[in-house]
Amino acid sequence: MLKKIFTKKKNKTTREVIVLEVDASKLSSLKHSLDAIIKREIDGVLIRNFLSKDEVEILKSGFSDVKQEELTQYDEGMFLYPKAFSGIDPREQISDKKFQETLVDSEERWKLFSRRFGVDFHSKVTRVLSSLSRRRRIDLIKGDEEIGVYTPQTFRYLEAGKGQFKTHCGVAFQQEFKPFYDRLSKICTIRDQISYFVTVQKPQSGGELILYGLDWSEAERLVNENSVLIDKKGKEYNLLDEDQVKCYKVAPNQGDLILFSEGELWHRVSAVVGDVSRLTLGGFMTRSKDDKSLKMWS
Repeated sequence: MLKKIFTKKKNKTTREVIVLEVDASKLSSLKHSLDAIIKREIDGVLIRNFLSKDEVEILKSGFSDVKQEELTQYDEGMFLYPKAFSGIDPREQISDKKFQETLVDSEERWKLFSRRFGVDFHSKVTRVLSSLSRRRRIDLIKGDEEIGVYTPQTFRYLEAGKGQFKTHCGVAFQQEFKPFYDRLSKICTIRDQISYFVTVQKPQSGGELILYGLDWSEAERLVNENSVLIDKKGKEYNLLDEDQVKCYKVAPNQGDLILFSEGELWHRVSAVVGDVSRLTLGGFMTRSKDDKSLKMWS
């Protein structure tokens, strides 16, 4: 049964966050929901039981065999595998030749991904995403002359007691990692990018995804240790004050897949509490320039 989830209605100053929830067995009820996210008619979709318990355990076991030296540390308590943004520092201005070599390395790693981790997550998620988006093709992003690929999905590991993902949005990343996004913008429409991930390991506590009822276009400045947003008129929005800023909080269960408007919507992942780390697998997607396909990267 399709359910619409809203935050509790209080006298707040920001808009409501709208996320639709459905079981994986009822996906036909979410037809065109990706287009609704792109048009900002809704903010996201939560698909319960996208992966089976067996598939989750296989992925979890596969990740446990990843060596420490294979992980890339993004922030304190946060590790990625494979390297995000095709394994380079996206803030670095690099030559076309070096960038192409990075995509070739990325393609070699990606060819082994499903075999190494035992679940063809990519094929499964692309079928579902296509069905939710007017049957658009779901494409890997390839390098010049079809050589090399951008890594489409990565594991994100938030260490127990340390890991969190501070307040951010895709448009802010596009400014912070401008050299990378300048390349990407030649291929696809980056402004309305969508994030998607499946929870492989759920922590004991914390590790919630928190979507705020504020877009980048409404408030661009983030201050006070990522807890306050300021709009163009100087008005402050305290993200820790739920009486002022509406939000949607969810801790997806293992096997659940969530998609949301990552480009404009400010969001974060709360600190992981307890002895169990948080592990997810996913990436980003957006429309091609001709709007006939969705392009994926991580």
